[in-house]
Amino acid sequence: MEREPNAIAYVVGAIRARMRAEDLDVELARRGMGVTAEGRARARTQRAQVQQEWSPGRRAALRDRSRRAAAEMFDVRTR
Repeated sequence: MEREPNAIAYVVGAIRARMRAEDLDVELARRGMGVTAEGRARARTQRAQVQQEWSPGRRAALRDRSRRAAAEMFDVRTR
């Protein structure tokens, strides 16, 4: 926490990120797409592989496109 210029903002950001993840889990479950620990582990492995293979620009473009599609699909604003 000593490295953070605004520790409270850092903690609030972490809590908000966790809440968004929990909201996403609930929405996915409502749509019949359960999230498991094994699935999360596979996703982390795949993400690490992509981060090594893809350029930062390519990853950013896909992330932006995915966020827009998710916002439209779930009818929420991109945060």
